[in-house]
Amino acid sequence: MGCNDDADKVKNKVSESFPEAVLKEHHLLQLNYDIPRRPGTTWSALFDKVETLSQTFGFEDYSLSQTTLEQ
Repeated sequence: MGCNDDADKVKNKVSESFPEAVLKEHHLLQLNYDIPRRPGTTWSALFDKVETLSQTFGFEDYSLSQTTLEQ
């Protein structure tokens, strides 16, 4: 994600893949989303979708984590 056009393409694709996703932060080359899990959605399904995005856009890395009670 070297430029705004690339970031916009990623944002659009994330919105398509995860309609309920909320962009929480955008810092240079990093986008942080809150993606609520739907009932019955597995971690493997989430990772599959994000891995597809990663391969499409050439992400260096990504992570998924569960929201804590403090958040």
